[in-house]
Amino acid sequence: MSEVILVGDVGGTNCRLALFDGELGPVRTTKTADHSSLQDAIDEFIGVSGAEFDRISVAVAGPVDGSVSRLTNVDWTVDGSQLRWPATVLNDLEAAAIGVMTLGPDATRVLRASCGSGAVIVAGVGTGFGAATIDGGCVRAFEPGHDPFPGPIHPLLADDPGSSPSVEYWVSGPGFARMKLALKTDDVRTHERVFLWMLARAIGALATEQGAGKINLMGGMVQMLPGAEVEAALTGAATLAADVGIEVVVHPYPALVGAAHAGRGFSVHK
Repeated sequence: MSEVILVGDVGGTNCRLALFDGELGPVRTTKTADHSSLQDAIDEFIGVSGAEFDRISVAVAGPVDGSVSRLTNVDWTVDGSQLRWPATVLNDLEAAAIGVMTLGPDATRVLRASCGSGAVIVAGVGTGFGAATIDGGCVRAFEPGHDPFPGPIHPLLADDPGSSPSVEYWVSGPGFARMKLALKTDDVRTHERVFLWMLARAIGALATEQGAGKINLMGGMVQMLPGAEVEAALTGAATLAADVGIEVVVHPYPALVGAAHAGRGFSVHK
């Protein structure tokens, strides 16, 4: 009988848990803020589902040191050594990158084919802005959302008093809400157009800095915006080199799949 793993994807907004026994089982999604800790979320999952498992592998939205992570956008510290089962803890974008690698081409929708070489970047735009690079089978997570926003911001935002902070000040879910207030208009198309302009500039700078041959975009903000508008904004962006491929991750749970493979010993050299 194969080992059963409880896999998790814990972000600033949602906490997703499921069993993996070679296939991903039904996913239970709750609000992260509704739980005091990962152990609390796991206990609720067991109480609702009656689940039994052998070990845990959880992807978290924050930097990981060994098996410990203090999440970036929620007041949680996850320590794998303190859980009641053997545990693997990894960054959520690292897990998503592993998921994209192992799921294959069906996991993404191609907006523009790659014509160059270089690393693949998996960038997540949700509660925050995180990324991981895939280069020769090696995966490395990092936090570009904390970097200063590259270059000038959109002219319609130029009067905002917070016009020179980090990338995710604007390019994230909270950033989108902040942007709508700063724009002083209820016009949805204006909100989307300005956000996508800022997203394209951030992604272009990230691709240049990392020498990327392809960008895979994912996250709640990417899924929320109209697909045709995302495609037009990114494929037409002067800040993103024409030979850089652009794909959108369409699999609903790449981080859970990646966490499952990490829990089974998938090896990446960082």
